[in-house]
Amino acid sequence: EVADVILTAGLGALGGCSGAVCLLNDTKTELEIVRQTGLAADTETQFRRFPVSAPFPLSDAVHSGEAVFLENKAAVVARYPALASVNARATTEAWMAIPLVLDTETIGGLAFGFAHERSFTPEDRAFSLAIARQCAQALDRARLYDAEQRAREAAEQANRAKSEFLTTMSHELRTPLNAIDGYAELLELGIQGPLTPEQRTYVARIRRSQKHLLTLVNEVLSF
Repeated sequence: EVADVILTAGLGALGGCSGAVCLLNDTKTELEIVRQTGLAADTETQFRRFPVSAPFPLSDAVHSGEAVFLENKAAVVARYPALASVNARATTEAWMAIPLVLDTETIGGLAFGFAHERSFTPEDRAFSLAIARQCAQALDRARLYDAEQRAREAAEQANRAKSEFLTTMSHELRTPLNAIDGYAELLELGIQGPLTPEQRTYVARIRRSQKHLLTLVNEVLSF
């Protein structure tokens, strides 16, 4: 969604006809298109993912940290001969490729294509760099938001698992302890006949031990 807004606003402001937002993978070795508009289907497929070391304008901009401005097709082929066949089929005449830099870290690149040859003025260049800075900041905020949402979901899932564990353990541990106390009390009451003094002593010990163990179980579950 962030990339969509960036492309729509950027192309509208600069008068471009196509564009793409690419992000580096975790190993910083490849760029992958996360959003594009106006690219031919075969071009999008060919450049869906490509190495940072590839001889392309966007990878060059990301690798060097410097924006690349190509005013016409001749400039593209002269600087990037590997793109000759793609460039011949392209409907774009000029390109700009700008690195997405967040503080000192490059996180990807932004490319805009133009239907006609274009001489990029200092104002065009400054404006495109400003768009790239805003793009990098917006993408970083989106990443932080996603990370926070994932962390919250993981915490909620862990909390649910803990609650289920406590519920189960509470029932499985307390139920037999309560039964022990109940039957010991019945014996004390003489339900099965009178008890000798020694038997009463033993039953009292059983009940004290049961209460002590139940207290420990409650403290563990509360912790």
